[in-house]
Amino acid sequence: MPFIILFLLPLVLLSSVTVGNQTLVPADLLLLMPPWKHIAREKFPEFTRVRVPLLDVLQQYYPWRQFYREQIASGEIPLWNPYMFCGTPFVANGLSGVFYPFNLFFLILPLDKAFGWFAWFHLSMAGVFMYLFLRNITFSLAALMGAVSFQFSGFLIAWLAYIPVVASAIWLPAALWGLSLIFKKDDTQEFSDRDCQWNKKVIGFVIASLAVGLSLLGGHPQMAFYVTWAIGCYGLVGSILLKHWSPLLMAFGVLILGFLLGSAQVLPLLEFGRLSSRAVATEIIPVGTNLPIDQWVRLFFPKIFGTWADGTHWSPVTEFSFVEKTGYPGMVAWLFLAIAISHLSILKKVYNTVHQLSVLGIVYVAIGLLAATFPAVHRAIGFGLPGTASFVGFSRALLLFNAGVALLSAAGFETLFGSFLHKVLRQKGLGQGTNRFFYLSLVVLFLTVALLTSVFAIVHREAAFHPLLLPNTLQSLINGLVIGGLTSGLIIWAKYKRASSGNGGLTLLQVLTIAICAADLLAVSWSQHPQASREALFFRTPALNWLTEHQGLWRVVAAGTDPIRGWTPSNTLTVYKLRDIQGSDSLVLGRYQSFLKTWDERAPGFSVRSFDSPLLDMMSVRYILTPNRLKEAEKASLRAVYKGEIWIYENRTALPRAWFAREVATVSDPKEALKGMVTAGKKSTNKVFLENSHLSKSSFGSKASVRIIADQPNVLTLAVHLDNDAVLFVADTYYPGWRVYSKIRDQWMSVPHKVANYTFRAALIPSDSARVTWVFYPDTIIIGLFCTIVSVGAMGCGIAFMLTCFSRGAQYEVGR
Repeated sequence: MPFIILFLLPLVLLSSVTVGNQTLVPADLLLLMPPWKHIAREKFPEFTRVRVPLLDVLQQYYPWRQFYREQIASGEIPLWNPYMFCGTPFVANGLSGVFYPFNLFFLILPLDKAFGWFAWFHLSMAGVFMYLFLRNITFSLAALMGAVSFQFSGFLIAWLAYIPVVASAIWLPAALWGLSLIFKKDDTQEFSDRDCQWNKKVIGFVIASLAVGLSLLGGHPQMAFYVTWAIGCYGLVGSILLKHWSPLLMAFGVLILGFLLGSAQVLPLLEFGRLSSRAVATEIIPVGTNLPIDQWVRLFFPKIFGTWADGTHWSPVTEFSFVEKTGYPGMVAWLFLAIAISHLSILKKVYNTVHQLSVLGIVYVAIGLLAATFPAVHRAIGFGLPGTASFVGFSRALLLFNAGVALLSAAGFETLFGSFLHKVLRQKGLGQGTNRFFYLSLVVLFLTVALLTSVFAIVHREAAFHPLLLPNTLQSLINGLVIGGLTSGLIIWAKYKRASSGNGGLTLLQVLTIAICAADLLAVSWSQHPQASREALFFRTPALNWLTEHQGLWRVVAAGTDPIRGWTPSNTLTVYKLRDIQGSDSLVLGRYQSFLKTWDERAPGFSVRSFDSPLLDMMSVRYILTPNRLKEAEKASLRAVYKGEIWIYENRTALPRAWFAREVATVSDPKEALKGMVTAGKKSTNKVFLENSHLSKSSFGSKASVRIIADQPNVLTLAVHLDNDAVLFVADTYYPGWRVYSKIRDQWMSVPHKVANYTFRAALIPSDSARVTWVFYPDTIIIGLFCTIVSVGAMGCGIAFMLTCFSRGAQYEVGR
């Protein structure tokens, strides 16, 4: 029954984007953007406003999942993305989640529906895993209480459409479940084989390691970092309370095997991170990504800053972001948290497992809340590990906070309703002393709520008491107090009934309490995720049809006047297989970003205007998209070729993607290449600057030609004709892992290649070559896949061992 509930509740929440005719992708955002907005009124007359404005989902996750789907369908692993930044790693950006097995949803379902079912599955599994973990420690309804609190926690609901976040986060309780199987003593063993006494530990080790690996493969390294922290804390708490090192050592072993499983994602990500713009940044200063103390009140009253569903959400987004700053665990969970903490000393004396659960919950709540609030704390828990300094969404540590509250709510439920605990309390004569701490904890909880509400009202008084926002503020406070008061009454009633009649009639109160918790969380979660018409999702317009017909192998760039309403955002054109020199990604190669800044200091972004630049020509940009007609001074060598819902200009001086250099210069300092190209101006289009090259000559003849005959994401094949050795320049981003092969008289030979013109590639092609092929297959992928396969084999051996144990146990039972 608990499993049915945990699968049905998310289906109720997401019915419109699963069994209904809507999509979880915020497609209504497109109706504000050119070129789609110009025909939105005709195609969608009922549209009035964007329901949930989550640009990343539209700009990154949908285009990338479509690219992933198409490449897998063609039999290729999408290692390289040619549609943004003049080419960029795809697996290595992390968020692509190429090796995550549950991306199968995007292969077998229509893409617009797959998002909803993907979210439903992971939200369901978040509850199931938390239930399995808690059920190993508490009774069934207490485990269900904690599972519901975590399943519909503010963090998971706010990030629900951000599929890599959810895909990585939900494995936290799965890891805890596996560790609980390792740590729990089994006193019911009924057969004598010593090996078989380890069966549950082997199962637990495999489950926990698998959870770590899947979290890493899920696509969001920051969530995987929190999962790692959760495992480490569980091992440390277990070692301290049990006074031996075994739990910590086992947790460490789980992390090692889990990281091996996730190596196919982790190793390419570490390589990309080392070469990205974040690696060379002296300091990354996040804007509005922590949860300030004056907004702690939203942990009790989640709608106090308004909601997207009714259009009352406060602005600016950076200060009051719903996604970044939501972590409501449910008012019912808060009350049971108070019960667990007030009985902590009693639990230590009579119920070690629930005491350990409570301590672990307190650790998670403290670390999660402090790291979400104070950037210094968040950076400290990273211990300077690679990549952790680049984490900017500090409030995302609320994942740990919500997990901790879920653990404490289950412990509090067990404390109030658990028959075993109260039986021991009566035997030891400790039952009466708990009431004083219980009522004191309720007083402290409500005083805390009152204090945070007062801080909120003082700091944000102008907005909170604004005539348009005051009703929402008051309604949020009233709803929270009603839920809290009702649940407090049920708790006091339950304590009275236990004192007067033991366990009689408590089951109904338990079910009613869980129902109130579920209803509260569902009401808060309702309509907080995107729900848009499937027909609005990247529909075609005349301008897009024109571009796809004329693009050839050229690239495009979109310029605008506004990041949403006056611009075709970077990476959205990936859906139409249009190659953009800009992009939208968490990681950008540092060299390429510097090149873009040299071309136009406003790049990447909507306000670029350097249309008469040799660097734009070098990137093979043929078409410029703008929402309005360009000024005469901006046109330069451009020619308007399309006028409709947007303007499309042709850059007639653009260079092809591949060409042979007439002049080559070698540089030792990469900045010399940038300086040389800028100084030479248009003349630099005939010249290639190679880094650390030892060519014996600097000029080459012009009797050489090249033609692209196959342009695939991981492979680029060119037909060449040349009489002498020549330097072939390709206007695709340089990245470790590309290999070059030249075909001479039916023989293929490897050709070394170099960084050219600061961020692109070039290779010295031997004379008489007929074909040149560039292949992308980096060493990090090879090593990572090998480690992943090894770890899968190790887990398979563990499972085989487990099955052997069960078989021996069964034979022992029959023989006995």
